[in-house]
Order: sequence, then C-alpha cells, then structure tokens
Amino acid sequence: MWAPHAADDGLWGFGGHRLRLAAPIAAIALALCATARADGLDPASEPLLARFAAAGVPGEPLAQALRAYACASSQGEFARPILTLIDYSRPSTEPRLWVLDLARGAVQFRTLVAHGRGSGVGRAVAFSNVPGSKQSSLGLFRTEDTYEGEHGYSLRLVGLEAGINDLAYPRNIVIHGADYATAKFASLHGRLGRSWGCPALDPSVNREVIDVIRGGSALFAYYPDASWLASSPYLRCDAAAGPPDHFSRLTTTSSVPSSRLITSSTLSPAARSLFSASSAPSTGLRSTSSITSATSSPALSPGPPG
Repeated sequence: MWAPHAADDGLWGFGGHRLRLAAPIAAIALALCATARADGLDPASEPLLARFAAAGVPGEPLAQALRAYACASSQGEFARPILTLIDYSRPSTEPRLWVLDLARGAVQFRTLVAHGRGSGVGRAVAFSNVPGSKQSSLGLFRTEDTYEGEHGYSLRLVGLEAGINDLAYPRNIVIHGADYATAKFASLHGRLGRSWGCPALDPSVNREVIDVIRGGSALFAYYPDASWLASSPYLRCDAAAGPPDHFSRLTTTSSVPSSRLITSSTLSPAARSLFSASSAPSTGLRSTSSITSATSSPALSPGPPG
C-alpha cells in the first residue's frame, strides 16, 4: 500500500492525484527549448530542473526528460509545453508518472501507472518495440488524439525514436484507465496489474490526465538502460543538426504544424509495413483487426491485469 513520502507534506492524494499547491513560476518553456547541447541541458533549464526536483520529481529521469524535450522542441515536435515523465525504474506500487507544466514550473499530477505484462511483474525490467511482446517501450513520445475504445477514454501515442518506440502507434500503445492500476489493487496484490504494453492509469484520474496532456505534448518513459541512454538521438542532440526529424509524425493533429507530417516512406522498414497496413484517420476508433492482418499475430490492444 502506498503512502505519501515524508517530503510530500500530505500534498498528494492516495494513489497519486493532482498536486494542489504547485505555484506557478516564471519558467518559460521557450527558454528551455531554445538550445539543447550534446554535453547537457541548456543552463536556462537549470532553475526548472531544481524546481521540479524540489517537488519530488526524481533527478536523473527528470534531467534526461528535460534534455530530450528541449532537443525535440527545437525541431518543432510539440505543440504545448507539457511534459509527462514515467520512471519505470520504480516499482509499480509507487507513483511513477508525473505531468509537468514547463511554462508554469508546476507539477500537475503524480500518479500510479501500470507497465506491460511482458516487461516484468512488480517492476518493469524489459522493454520492447516489437509487436506481440506485450512490453512497455522507452523513450520520447508525442501525444495525439483521444477516442472511446474497449477501455474507455483513451489517448493515442506516437513514438519518436526509431527502433525504440516508433511502432507504438501501430501496436496500439495508448494511455487508458484500468481497474488494475489503482492503489486498491496494489494493496491487495502487492503490485499493480499489467497491460499489453500500455501505460494504464487509475480510472479516477485517467480522463483528467488525458485532457491535460492530449494533442501534441511530450511523454518521456525512462529506465536506466545504458544502450538506449547512449544512443537516443534526443539525448545526444547536436545543436547544429538536431536529431533525425523523419520520425516526427505518424498521424495528423491540427495543433501541430503540417510541416511536421511524415509519410510511411520515411519510416524504418518495420514501422513502414505496419503503418501502411494499419494507419487510420486521426478521428474515430482505430480497428484492431487491421493490426492483426498487418502483423499476422493477435491484435495488440490494452490488456487485462497480469
């Protein structure tokens, strides 16, 4: 059973809910996104990092998330200065998802989040971009549109990192609510239940979180995987060239400039085959049957508890 840490001073609801007393500060997201150096965060971001760290956001995941956000924002990837951070190095019984308002310097949510059943039991220890793995994916994502599906109100995600998470959209990796992602479930079972790879949330906060982060904000899923940390283009951003921007778009969202749109011809071969077979309009529920025919394996959709 989770209880607030001493440093929280009782500001967090049981199971992780909205931070009530996060006062806005003059931390403008444009200052963070202006430059991103290969050797670390731009100095303008340091007060923002300190502000969030003081609110209990874990330091190393936060630093990496801000670095990736600054790099991708310099390429025009995001429509709004909202950053969602998931720290998969923590056990599922601890709140490990934060929604950060970079313009105000405010933590808007801190909550529980489930991982994929293929990633581990109480802790996520394995990650994949492979259809059928039922594992969570690491790296930088962009939020897209919402829909009502099998698991209710859900939010589509587009993975921006080739070979790491760029199959998230055709895998149907989405944010959705689940009864197995609650503090009650954790208190009964000693862990959260597990999805089929989706970051599933407590239904009591799912809609509120989705409505804050939908439509072109950033999501960064962290784990101390040495290979990924050393190779992610968004963590090694060259200010002159920037990361490859051909992963910038899988679907159309009106809040992001159409210049960020890509086609299946610019994707990796694996992503291209799935994208061509299963891409759908940006409105309405995407059929999982199209994914089945594209992958010759069971359709990937958010799953029940493991």
